[in-house]
Amino acid sequence: MPTDILTSGPSFREQHLTYGLRWLVYLRWVGIVGLILALSLGKYVLNINIPYLNLWIITLIVAVYNTVFGFWGRRAEKRLGSGEVFLRHVNAAITIQIVADLILLTWALHFTGGVENPMLVFYIFHVIIVVTLFRRSAAYLLALLGFGLASLLLWLEAAGIIPHYNIGLLPVELYQNNSYIFWVVSILGITLFSAAYMASGIVQRLREREQELDETRQKLWEETRRCELSYSELDKVHQEKLAFMHKVAHELRAPLAAMRSCLQVAQEYYPEEVAGKARDMVCRAERRAGGLSALVRDLLNLSRATAIPKSAYNQRVQLDALLLGVIELCRPKAQEEEIAISTNITPEVEVSADPQGLEEVFTNLLSNAIKYSPQQTAVTVSLELTSEEVLISFSDQGIGISPQDMELLFTEFFRANNAKSRHVEGTGLGLTISKKIVEAHGGKITVSSQIGEGSCFEVHLPL
Repeated sequence: MPTDILTSGPSFREQHLTYGLRWLVYLRWVGIVGLILALSLGKYVLNINIPYLNLWIITLIVAVYNTVFGFWGRRAEKRLGSGEVFLRHVNAAITIQIVADLILLTWALHFTGGVENPMLVFYIFHVIIVVTLFRRSAAYLLALLGFGLASLLLWLEAAGIIPHYNIGLLPVELYQNNSYIFWVVSILGITLFSAAYMASGIVQRLREREQELDETRQKLWEETRRCELSYSELDKVHQEKLAFMHKVAHELRAPLAAMRSCLQVAQEYYPEEVAGKARDMVCRAERRAGGLSALVRDLLNLSRATAIPKSAYNQRVQLDALLLGVIELCRPKAQEEEIAISTNITPEVEVSADPQGLEEVFTNLLSNAIKYSPQQTAVTVSLELTSEEVLISFSDQGIGISPQDMELLFTEFFRANNAKSRHVEGTGLGLTISKKIVEAHGGKITVSSQIGEGSCFEVHLPL
């Protein structure tokens, strides 16, 4: 499963604050460039008489601490996921930056006209930034700090405690006009607190949604971990089952072969001693032993199909030759059942595959087509080459498969009802084995069928 959002790493809050820290640094660099351009324009183009040296010092101070916080932010990103300690450090870093910004903004406003400077509205930007990063109370505190710094600056200039630097945008007398300063400060205060209130309301709803997403992500991660552990346990049980099946089948194969040989010898070489009802019982026992031998063989093939080494798929296989060999192997059985085998095989088709595995798949599918077809019908085997894959199909005119049975067709030990009613022998493992082998090659098996009209099994193999 993919996906990073389902890992238990940093919370949305940590990621959000880290992004905010990086965003603040970026915006400050933009502001520094803007300030440099504004100072150059004021001095060399507009010839405004202000203390440029002080403003260059402010610009240098901002650039220095912005560089420091930029490096600190990159190091902080490596500690994402550290929890509350990380959050406290990032909160402190952002708070220090914003307070420093407001103090230096107030200082810069003092040297660029104070009440005359339209940059008084820049306090609002910091309020909105704080709203997006912290709680509503922090936004109100910052609005109060900005309002206090601006008010203090304007009243100190008006009282003559600090000098006023006129930039020619307003009459000189206005910076000492208490009524004018009162209205400027009042409007600024109303604007700052209104911005904090409205923006924090919107951000609060977004933050609640963010918290819900964070909780959902955590639950998804926990469920994913549980699913992974369950899958691991199931896979372990499955592997143990395959190992047990392989061991049991391997241990039974030799005794069953010996038992069947003895029964065949008794039928063939001692016909007089084994006659009548005894002979019938020996024949039935031999057939049962043959069925058990087939089951053991299929169990061994099933365990082998799930453990084919990757190196086996790298062999270059002449697919048409392999398919023709399987057809010749099954032809005697088809002739015995009076079933014709027609072919439509593209020559010289090569794929990288396990030849033994594919031979088993083709043998299973062709023998099934013959086994479940009535006499005097035909089975068609075709091999086609497309631009993306090789298509091998086995079509018959047999009993067909019902839609209900199609869903379980590739399940272990499953046999369709109409197949069992015909008393055709089988273990119910052939299609399961074939599906596993084909999928191990990166391909797939598809089937289409109609009851009473026949079936078509198609093997899709990548080139």
